[in-house]
Amino acid sequence: MNPRVVRRSANRPWLAMAGCALALAALVMLAACTGPGAATITIVADGKERAFSTTAATVNQALKEAGVALGPLDRVSPPSWTAITPGLRIVVVRVAEELVIQTQPIPYSRKIIHDEALPAGEHRLIQAGKEGVEELTYRIVREDGVEVSRNLVKRSTAVAPVDEILVVGSKGSLPPVEFKGTIAYISSRNAWVMRENSEGRRPLTTEGDLDRHVFSLSRDGRLLLYSRENPKADDPVFNSLWVITTTVKGVAPAPLGIENVLWAEWSPAGDAIAFSTGERAAGIPGWKARNDLWIARAPAFTATQILSPTANIYYPWWGTTYTWAPDGTQLAYANAGEVGVVDVSTGTRRRLVQFAPFDSQSTWVWVPGVSWSPDSRFIATVVHGYSGTGLPEESPLFDLWILSADGAMVVPVARDVGMWANPAWSPWTDEARGQNAILFGVAENPAHSQLSLYDLHVMDRDGSNRRKVFPPAGERGVDTVEIAWSPDGQAAALVFQGDLYLLNPESGQAQQLTADGNSSRVCWAK
Repeated sequence: MNPRVVRRSANRPWLAMAGCALALAALVMLAACTGPGAATITIVADGKERAFSTTAATVNQALKEAGVALGPLDRVSPPSWTAITPGLRIVVVRVAEELVIQTQPIPYSRKIIHDEALPAGEHRLIQAGKEGVEELTYRIVREDGVEVSRNLVKRSTAVAPVDEILVVGSKGSLPPVEFKGTIAYISSRNAWVMRENSEGRRPLTTEGDLDRHVFSLSRDGRLLLYSRENPKADDPVFNSLWVITTTVKGVAPAPLGIENVLWAEWSPAGDAIAFSTGERAAGIPGWKARNDLWIARAPAFTATQILSPTANIYYPWWGTTYTWAPDGTQLAYANAGEVGVVDVSTGTRRRLVQFAPFDSQSTWVWVPGVSWSPDSRFIATVVHGYSGTGLPEESPLFDLWILSADGAMVVPVARDVGMWANPAWSPWTDEARGQNAILFGVAENPAHSQLSLYDLHVMDRDGSNRRKVFPPAGERGVDTVEIAWSPDGQAAALVFQGDLYLLNPESGQAQQLTADGNSSRVCWAK
């Protein structure tokens, strides 16, 4: 018998019993660790994966047991309310969000001013351009440190660009024209002035931001009131009122602290301005009128309200225009459906004539032009007529009427003149006899006057002695009837094909004053 073999046979029962004892001990230890009802799960968080035994009822409780804290944006899968089951795999995604500001340059623009005081072709840089700075704010989302989204949430201008301003000479062969008083006008969205002679014209502003809502020269010709556009579309302020002297070169314009103005005009005495306001609105035309009326008196220009805002008119969002009476006691008003007067001292409004508003079938609204007689007793205006057929709002008829300011007289004096006739009553030409004239446009195609060219006619205040004075026979009519009488009533400035002309209403002779092709909104004062 081999003793080694016997010994091995004799030891096998012991070895089996020892293995069973070890296995039993392991089970006891495992039971002691997990306890009754425990489940083994897997938690994946912060780049690590680990097994974890828990008696928690939900995912949220299990994470708390495991010491895994959740941030306000962290995402858990499955959801935190999910019941724990053996083998469940819980994944925690760390979500971080931050705002990052980046900058980028804003290119500057070039503005060109045509200066007829310089020889044609000559250039002068009067302001160097400078790039601005735009701030872009992004919301960046990262999951477990990896960027998953980047969205632009805000953009703002940190430093506004400075425009390059280049003066380009456009002096041509126009002969100088002498006249009495001061003429102001807009060219390339800048204010220009000439005094006594067309050769001395010069720009008053160079920013190129006049918005044409307001352009009014004081009666003595020394101060110009105008409105400047605010280019920031997200700003509730769309423009502001400014004043500049026309007599002293180099004086900077001054803001009046009055904003969102749709109409404003110097009083006849030059000691106050009347104005009406609105608010910025999306879409065309970009504003919503309040149809109010204010008076601001110099030198502080503290405003007093004369008329409260109203929407009780046709097309109220478009607005109401006003014009001072020469004696300063009243203002004529006009909107899409009526013309009347407002007493400045009492704020009393009196309607003089009412008519059907014109349906333009577009986004613009027709409002008639009005002009006072020099004695402040009468108003010349255009009234929307009606032939009795079709809808009144679609009628193509527009007539020139004379209205007495006291409401006693309403008389049509010229038929079918067109919607843009814009009558202009001259100052006294003979104070002893009280003679004066009305200069107005007449549509070449009255049935479609909104698109028609216009001839200029002149007549006496009662409609007599009517005659055409511009343009000469065979020449093209004016696109827009913009007229300013000279203070002595002997001449008128008008806009024709983008330039200013000096017209003698008696002879019909016209002399060209500018050659920039961008002139408009002409005013004439002493």
